Amino acid sequence: MIGWLVKDFFGASPMLALPKIALIIFLIVFVAVTIRTLLMKKNEVSAQAHLALEDGNVVPVKVEPKGSRSIVVGQYAGGEKHHG
Repeated sequence: MIGWLVKDFFGASPMLALPKIALIIFLIVFVAVTIRTLLMKKNEVSAQAHLALEDGNVVPVKVEPKGSRSIVVGQYAGGEKHHG
């Protein structure tokens, strides 16, 4: 009902471009993350999946996969485990 009264006022506002720019940035980042996720190697996915199961008492160990990339995964340093 009030839309026709403010249509001319907001129609020329440069602030209306900001939501469109934000949507474009979101879509670009979403597509980039999706493509990167789909192209990950199986051992990288496995290493990252096990990060949530570690308790923080880890020593980084370099793992050389078959491809040209190398990743770092955690290996327990041993010692006493503290449960809080």
